[in-house]
Amino acid sequence: MASPWASTPSVTTTPQLVLLAGGTTTLSWPDALCERLAVGGRRVVRYDLRDSGESTTTDPEAPAYTLRDLAEDAAALADALDGGPAHLAGIGVGGMVAQVAALDHPGAFSGAHPGRDTRGRARPNPTMTSPTMTRRR
Repeated sequence: MASPWASTPSVTTTPQLVLLAGGTTTLSWPDALCERLAVGGRRVVRYDLRDSGESTTTDPEAPAYTLRDLAEDAAALADALDGGPAHLAGIGVGGMVAQVAALDHPGAFSGAHPGRDTRGRARPNPTMTSPTMTRRR
């Protein structure tokens, strides 16, 4: 995977929650929030998408990857964590990545919660219903 990631301290390794930030940095997810989520027994992991924060940077004006590549990065991270399917939460671009990752890699994710994935305004996509965003059994 091209992006480094950081994990907050947690009680257990499952269930896992992977946090995807917008186009800036993992710091978009405050430490206090991550620690509070971890207290509930979740393993909370946040990482920088390609070309953001501490990740590997190429020319951001001419990226050599697609949204699906970013979704593949999230799936590769979830698989590497070895804790079973992870739940995704994403804001901004991370919300779009979470949607694509959950749909393209249903075995890697138990569900997704995209937020503010359209120009800062939360609005549901009428072509996506909640059953498409939950793990298929």
